[in-house]
Amino acid sequence: QNITTVYITMGATPAPLPQPIINEDETVYFDGISFNPSRDLDEYGRMNQEKTQEYLIKLAEQIKFVKEDGEYVIKGTYPELPPGFEFTNGITINMKSGRSYTYNPLINPRTQRMDFYIPREGSFTKVVDVIDDMDEIRSYLITLGIRNIVKPENADSSIGHLGISTGQGYRIYFVPSSGKTIRYDDSFDFDEMFQW
Repeated sequence: QNITTVYITMGATPAPLPQPIINEDETVYFDGISFNPSRDLDEYGRMNQEKTQEYLIKLAEQIKFVKEDGEYVIKGTYPELPPGFEFTNGITINMKSGRSYTYNPLINPRTQRMDFYIPREGSFTKVVDVIDDMDEIRSYLITLGIRNIVKPENADSSIGHLGISTGQGYRIYFVPSSGKTIRYDDSFDFDEMFQW
């Protein structure tokens, strides 16, 4: 009889996979969006505001609140990002009862329900089982951002975020870490996103 001992490390973070290298003056396309490090990064190595907005608008266009087989569902597909970046996001549903439910990738499985977990890459379909009737919903708040996986020195890892809210009419806006908020209300298809 052979006995094998296996050691499992719980909670360890796996080593990151090697990322393709992009030359500084090379333009590469990720999900149809051009990216050139010499043009699209700021002095801290963060994605600049224009390119951040381009990726976040594309992500927002790919998030849908739909009804499938009698269930309320959130669906999303993340665009591919250049190496070294990741999405940050949160989708909050505010109820008339005063309760709020937030779906995001920062769920701690030891202390929070995995029912509210959504990934930060790839595609997802999340059944929203906390809603029985659309009339229970007061508003939605969606916050989307892009950050450096490795935080830059002397700077925040994000240059701003895209917000979508329905509390006082449908609104979509980019809030930069410095500067004026940019509105996209007239050019965004809210009916395509909110199909419930």
